[in-house]
Amino acid sequence: KRRFRKIVAGMIILLSMVMLVLFIAATEKYVMPIAANICLTEAKERSNYIINSAAENVLNERGILTEDILKLKTEDGVTMISADTAAVNSICADISAYITEKLVNMENNEVKIPYGAASGIAMFANSGPEISFRIKPVGGTDVDYKTEFMSAGINQTNYKIWLTVNITVSLANPIYSKNVNMTRKIMLVDTVIKGEVPSSYLGVPHS
Repeated sequence: KRRFRKIVAGMIILLSMVMLVLFIAATEKYVMPIAANICLTEAKERSNYIINSAAENVLNERGILTEDILKLKTEDGVTMISADTAAVNSICADISAYITEKLVNMENNEVKIPYGAASGIAMFANSGPEISFRIKPVGGTDVDYKTEFMSAGINQTNYKIWLTVNITVSLANPIYSKNVNMTRKIMLVDTVIKGEVPSSYLGVPHS
């Protein structure tokens, strides 16, 4: 009887271990990708908040006005438009540094959802243990800018400069991780200039 009990106990332990391994494997393969996608929305919201705050704080601290960036000059009937590239590059650098600092502080931020929310079964959406992902920055923050000219009516030109922010964050837990690339565009200058479309534009790259 003792031997039989030992065999039964051993089989129960072995079966439990097999079931545990299968459960973990199924969770990693099927549940975690769904859970990561659900948590991705929250991660994007937090990252976008940081990007918006960075742009707002940097521009407010500098007191940037359109005329500080955009210069219009007419000589001999030729209209030229230029931008202070040093000022724009400095703005990009400050925003990049702000975002990077805040993203590093996000490392302790976690996004959590119930296990049932990733099962695809509505009645279990709020049940089960929590699946937690830590939000971590991957690499640095890239901030660049582009310009655009277009006609805005008779003798009017719409001139735009916008910043393009690229960041990568990772959603990670002990058994699953996913990197997410995010791109945001932030308008820096959007103004209408009276007069015909400028004959030339200097000092800025354009799209």
